[in-house]
Amino acid sequence: MAEGDGGQVWTCPMCDNSFLGSMSKAAHQKNFYKTVNDPTRCDYARRLITTAVVCSPLVAVDENYEESVAIYEAPVENYEAPVENYEAPVENYEAPVENYEEPVENYEEPVENNEEPVIAVDEIYEEPVVPVVLENYEAPVVPVIQIPVMRTPLHELTMRPPQTKIMERRQRRSYSMHSNDQYFLTGTPPRDMVAIMERWDTFVNDTRSLCSEKFWSIFLSMHQLSGVAIDTALTVVKKTFMQDELPHMKKRFPTSRTKLLKSVQTLQSFFWPHVMHTTRIDLSNLESPRKLGYVDFKFVDPVFGWLVAARRQRPDEMHWRPIPAKNTNGDQVFGGGIHQGLAFREACRSCENDAYPMAISIHWDGTGATGVQATPICVGVANSNNSGPDTQFCLGFIPVVPGMGKEFWRSPHGTTAKFHIRQQVVGAILRVLEQSAERGVLCPLQSLSGAEVILLLKPRLMCMNIDQPEAQLYFGMRNRHSCSKCIRRTGYSCFRQCTAQSGDIIRRLYDVFQHEGTPAVTKKKAYDKLRRYGFNPERRCLLTSFADKLLVRVPQLTPRMEVFPCCDFRDILHGLGIFLYRIVCGKGINLIAWSSNAKQLLDMRLADVCAQRHFRDQDDRSYRVQKSIFSEADMSAKDKVQMMFFLPHVLGHTGSAVPVSARIHLLTAIARVQLMLIACRGRRQYSVPEFRQIYDEGYVTVFRCMELIHEAYHDRDFARKSDKHEKNPDSNPRPKRYCSKHRYFVHLTDVMYYILRTLCVSYYGRYVLHLTNVMFYILRTLFLHILRTLCMYILRTYCSLC
Repeated sequence: MAEGDGGQVWTCPMCDNSFLGSMSKAAHQKNFYKTVNDPTRCDYARRLITTAVVCSPLVAVDENYEESVAIYEAPVENYEAPVENYEAPVENYEAPVENYEEPVENYEEPVENNEEPVIAVDEIYEEPVVPVVLENYEAPVVPVIQIPVMRTPLHELTMRPPQTKIMERRQRRSYSMHSNDQYFLTGTPPRDMVAIMERWDTFVNDTRSLCSEKFWSIFLSMHQLSGVAIDTALTVVKKTFMQDELPHMKKRFPTSRTKLLKSVQTLQSFFWPHVMHTTRIDLSNLESPRKLGYVDFKFVDPVFGWLVAARRQRPDEMHWRPIPAKNTNGDQVFGGGIHQGLAFREACRSCENDAYPMAISIHWDGTGATGVQATPICVGVANSNNSGPDTQFCLGFIPVVPGMGKEFWRSPHGTTAKFHIRQQVVGAILRVLEQSAERGVLCPLQSLSGAEVILLLKPRLMCMNIDQPEAQLYFGMRNRHSCSKCIRRTGYSCFRQCTAQSGDIIRRLYDVFQHEGTPAVTKKKAYDKLRRYGFNPERRCLLTSFADKLLVRVPQLTPRMEVFPCCDFRDILHGLGIFLYRIVCGKGINLIAWSSNAKQLLDMRLADVCAQRHFRDQDDRSYRVQKSIFSEADMSAKDKVQMMFFLPHVLGHTGSAVPVSARIHLLTAIARVQLMLIACRGRRQYSVPEFRQIYDEGYVTVFRCMELIHEAYHDRDFARKSDKHEKNPDSNPRPKRYCSKHRYFVHLTDVMYYILRTLCVSYYGRYVLHLTNVMFYILRTLFLHILRTLCMYILRTYCSLC
């Protein structure tokens, strides 16, 4: 008997075996971490279904068993159709359960204790099976699945190991890059960046020779600090450590950043004019308090910027070919990196003549420091799975109109001016890339062996990483609820999917609305349709006008052509992390009626959990200490994501501090949110059914739990407001009970409407649409009246019986 257990017997919930003592219990609990397909797991023999039926795939579903099991069996040689009085064969028969009596001769009916009798084929098919005899016919080989096919348990999805850098580099080393000399035989020669990069290397070496190595080792370690801090540090270092140096060495150690920049400017005319572009943006047609002229936008060549950032990366972390990955079941998995995605595969397929894709990402965002506001626009290397600052190159800054105050930029005219400027700025960059999208670019890059190889690359725009306000402005969306991927439904049911947007329809609607010869009635219809689809008719995004070959169109993503192919996607931090935190904490935890003692207790638990420093990120850095779970003050976006992993330890594994009415719902929502955050971080690989299980079912579960919490505390407020209404009905209106909306009748009336509309249009044309609308509303009113009468009749009958 173990001392710490007090002689208590522990029963395993998976195999129902009992164990005595802490040592045996701990040894057996290792089965919890084994996969479903592991034969050494304790419940493996219990879950393995040995009964098989010779038929088409049959799905067995039990009410008490949440997972569906698909059973398959190979066809039997010399199989004959079953006849009446079917007798089970005795040879090679295995009893599937215990207490099974061995079969005897002249066996006619199953034994009473046999829980799994043999199922005759006549009981499965409704029609009799007629045997067909074919000469020289061989039965096809059908694989036999010995292990049941079931859904992956949620705890195994959370424990999925991520793909490490070593695994990624091993996959990258499976092939090598090579240069192709056939591009000289094509009609249009590619753009040559070899000479530009040689000139760039010379410019870098000349700039480095302006100062000593000691200066660069000190300056580069603090070049991101303020100018005052840099000048002070350089002056102190020179006075303290450079006294014994030679005079020519002291001259190569400037004491201020201004002197350094003046020295570098003497070499700029040697290189920068070869890679700079300038475009003029006309603002004369925009409405403003004063007449606007134009602004100039100067930017670095995006191909050169991408090439500089790509040469900083490790050769074994740059991907040039797709490497699909599959799990043990043969299903393709995603999430391990860009080389496993459909977009990268399509980008590689679109490159011809042995060319490789130049995967490009473009993003911009406003920032400010010391009272100066700026919006840098950068180009990034999308061939790598890294997202650090070394993968980005700043091309320039989005220009602003000088002399205009904050009131102008906050007004609708200012928003229109910012929209026009961003369209022209991004369009100028895309035009440079579009010129090389088809003919390609010759780029010198480092191979795995360390030698420099010249590759033919074709630019492909993989993504535009911008936040929601910038995306709403640039893509011309109506509001923050609009989406360029799907049409927003008028209903709020999370169990129904939205209709995908069609790029061709949106383009035609914009053409109809902007054409000068369009009648006013038709233009009004196009205006309303665009707003219904979530677009601003007055702001048309020109992305597809500037780029054609540059865009990557993946037909497998949606049944329709996307409006902005592979561009308009929200980032994980804002679109998922912060959103889920505000749903759980803002509309879940803060909605619960906590007592002051409970709040103080939970905050003390949070401080204790943070003080232990057990939580660490991928870079082995501990999580920041948080103050309270009831407030998001002084919390960054990363802190909000980390808070979701603090909450289970603060609330406890049983949630005893949470009120009973919201305990299960809150813990379930937090568990689902954690699973969604784990699946999108760390490059874990999942199949498409597993992604649907994580996100599609996860969103439904989270919002359903939040709805149940809201319903519980709405009933509490209902009782309080009812008491006030009874005491003073004039000042306090009658409260309404919480009612979840069910729209089942709308589905039926929609089907009736579309059937009538299809029949009428097919016979009489489009002039009877108004008639079908009238018939639709009449049928809907009659149906509602009948449904209401039936409900009242049932209610009266039930009350009379009671």
